[in-house]
Amino acid sequence: MHIIGFVLGSLAMAAGVAGVSIAMGFSGWAAFGMAVASFVLAQLLYLVWVAAMALLQSRRSKLRGPEAGAPSKPAQRVVQKG
Repeated sequence: MHIIGFVLGSLAMAAGVAGVSIAMGFSGWAAFGMAVASFVLAQLLYLVWVAAMALLQSRRSKLRGPEAGAPSKPAQRVVQKG
């Protein structure tokens, strides 16, 4: 849902850029190019933001250490039947 909202916001911004470009007297192709460029720039900024958040989350998890009460070995999670 978060990604859909961001894409819709990017499309609205690109449409706004195209509208302003047309109002300023640029040709249709120039307005289209500016709209596409603004959309691509927004997507790149979003990619940088997601990468930064992933890096921050991994650093936080390293600083916290292992979860309290969690088994240290995966084999300890197996329930013994018998």
